[in-house]
Amino acid sequence: MAKMVCPHPTMRWPKHGGGGNKRRKRPEEMFQRAVARYLDLALPEDAVWFHPPNGGARSKAAAGIFKAMGVKAGVPDLIVIYQGQVVAIELKAPGGTLSKAQKAMHERLMLAGALVYTATRIEEVEGFLRATVPLKATTGARAA
Repeated sequence: MAKMVCPHPTMRWPKHGGGGNKRRKRPEEMFQRAVARYLDLALPEDAVWFHPPNGGARSKAAAGIFKAMGVKAGVPDLIVIYQGQVVAIELKAPGGTLSKAQKAMHERLMLAGALVYTATRIEEVEGFLRATVPLKATTGARAA
């Protein structure tokens, strides 16, 4: 039986604006941090996951360097690899939509054999992974 964990039991989507807390203005970052904690607890030892740091503000020069080094637009936020299967997960705040570059990259990844998902809740991440990976922990909720 999977151990029940809650990486951030009081996690709520923050309201935009007001206050000096910069995290409150980045709901996808908060969501991704919670998912990262969950993946560290839930994935088996023979699974690997990582976040390709594609996003963020960069100077034109830095963006050019990253592009020349192979950074591709639209790569999902999280990559999980388990027994040769690649699961790519894009994390979005509620109401968030995929960009054209993300849609195009998701199509390319699926053509290459990856499973690609978009999640707005940690329970969705768990549900997507549960179909492919024997998880060691659960959020305690089921994806709708």
